[in-house]
Amino acid sequence: MSAERFRPASSPQEELSGITRRGFLESAKEAAKSVTAIGAIGTGLGAAAYEYTKPRFVEYYPGRKLELFAHHGEPMREPRLYRMGTLADRRATGLTHYYFGHEGEIRAQEPLSFKLNLHEMWDEKTKLNRSESAETRQFGDALVKEYAALRDNAQEGLEPDFESYLGKMTNLARELVESIEPTRLHELYGFEGADGAWDLKMLLHLASRINGNVLAAYSMTEIMPGGVDVYRFLLENAGTEFLLRIPSLYDALVSFGMFQFTKFALDVQERHGKPQYRYAALANQALPEDKRIPDTVEELMTLRDHAGAAILYNVHNLAVALRSLRRRHPGKAGDYYPQKISEMDERTLTQLLAANHTLPTTAHGALIGWAEGGERPFISYCPAKGPHGREGLYTYVSESGKHFDEIARAVPGT
Repeated sequence: MSAERFRPASSPQEELSGITRRGFLESAKEAAKSVTAIGAIGTGLGAAAYEYTKPRFVEYYPGRKLELFAHHGEPMREPRLYRMGTLADRRATGLTHYYFGHEGEIRAQEPLSFKLNLHEMWDEKTKLNRSESAETRQFGDALVKEYAALRDNAQEGLEPDFESYLGKMTNLARELVESIEPTRLHELYGFEGADGAWDLKMLLHLASRINGNVLAAYSMTEIMPGGVDVYRFLLENAGTEFLLRIPSLYDALVSFGMFQFTKFALDVQERHGKPQYRYAALANQALPEDKRIPDTVEELMTLRDHAGAAILYNVHNLAVALRSLRRRHPGKAGDYYPQKISEMDERTLTQLLAANHTLPTTAHGALIGWAEGGERPFISYCPAKGPHGREGLYTYVSESGKHFDEIARAVPGT
């Protein structure tokens, strides 16, 4: 594995020739084989300093040069001026300010460079975690390069409207869930006898309820504190490809995308010469080979990959939770399941997905408590405090419900 592979471009005329995602993955595999320290590899986006002198843009980035990423010998065609519509006069704070490149009031027209802002987020991820991990930095560089190439060459990923995006997500979810082979789930998760047959039936029923609204509300809880209007603006202007490459700022792992997954949600390791699939990667094995998503987070690329990982991660967690629930009530088969589970509404399902994402073991307990309890809502079984004094499920689950409601108001009838 050579440092030359990661040599930055020396001028705007030199094509951006740093690491690609495929190169990153191949190099990482080689590094693992040879026990070569990835941290010894040089970094660089292949960016050239280029002064952008529009007064408004310099106002937001005072006293610094902006990096415009060279691609095919040309500086990138950004920043450009965007009409901000319903976002005008709102304030860019928290995660939202990274998407727009500045804090404070959003004006009626904003000069934005989504490529630059994506780069800034990956850079900030490294700074916040004080991480010298070249692995994470190199991977972020590769994703920014991918995004720059997509946006310079085509309008791929731009959604005509939020409603179309929700429909697309619903179709992706339906196609994936309908492709799951029940016999493989039975083998993978040990659903046995008449009880197991009912558990499997309930699992597939709940998975079939996952649609575009559920997935969008789930992703909003991860990356969209600014709400539907920010989500809509980014889909229609930065594109889906931007959302698929947003880093999780507050950990040092390779973690990114609209659901902010890490290897603790999707992973495969080798043990005794055989692959050991974990979490979503395990549920992934229940799909026909030609329908599967990648088995590792680093390989997730398309909207189907990311949405599929979200669905399969929750198929995995639902399988574990339902199996645990059944063991508390053996021998009752179809007579056991209360109506509240079989008729779980989409809002509660969204909250369950959010809970599984945050603290899966605690979420399993919350689901069991809710299933066995009275008329209290699911959220009332979600603790405010988690293990070791950390934040628990309650706030996160509450936010996911609010996001589901916001989408229902914004796009009635979906």
